[in-house]
Amino acid sequence: MPLPKGFDPNNMSFDTVPINIPKKPTAYRNNYYTSSTTRRRPSLWERFNDTIEDIGNWFADHAESVLGTCTMLLMGLIGIGALILVIITWVNQGLLAAILTAVVSYFVGMFIWFVGYIAIAIFVNLIMYGLRFVFWNGWSFLATLAAGIGCWLWIDYYSPTSDSSNAPETEMVATTTETYVCTSKSSLKVRRSPSTKAPKIGSIYRGQEVEVIDITDGFAHIKWNGGEGYASLKYLRKKQ
Repeated sequence: MPLPKGFDPNNMSFDTVPINIPKKPTAYRNNYYTSSTTRRRPSLWERFNDTIEDIGNWFADHAESVLGTCTMLLMGLIGIGALILVIITWVNQGLLAAILTAVVSYFVGMFIWFVGYIAIAIFVNLIMYGLRFVFWNGWSFLATLAAGIGCWLWIDYYSPTSDSSNAPETEMVATTTETYVCTSKSSLKVRRSPSTKAPKIGSIYRGQEVEVIDITDGFAHIKWNGGEGYASLKYLRKKQ
């Protein structure tokens, strides 16, 4: 597979590919010298700022080499994949099929490389540009660090979904009931609350079975017509 136009394999860079990531000038560091022979000791902030700028300039200096390395890796992966495919075809289907597979793999590989090269170039530029401006100087680095910590705190503590893991789990407790039989001679009134003065909501007839949830003040708390009600326990007998 031919090398891409403008690619120099000696220094792993593209002479014709415009990757112009700006560098931070460092001439101002000459101010550390108070005279031609005396050097002023830079402050802690100046040393920190210089270190950040040097890191940023490293990203600017090595953008082309990173792009070249990624491109060569892509070419190597495409070549190895095509070679393995040709060998498998040769073993299983013969030489003619292997030659045809090699031709098809060449054109397919060129297309994949072209698309992959564009994607890698965009990706490398975005990453290197982004890192360059993160490390533009000490202030930009601290601002990025503060923004990252702020986003992490917001996601961890203030996001609407952050409290979902801390929310108490609702325990589902199954209601235990017992079956009772109505012993009234005619019918037994079902009331809205455990009181003889509570309004009537229905009737239970002799021999009818009901599910009793609990017992309160001489009244059985029962399940009734998809809801709940109360009936006098005097006319209910637990089913044997």
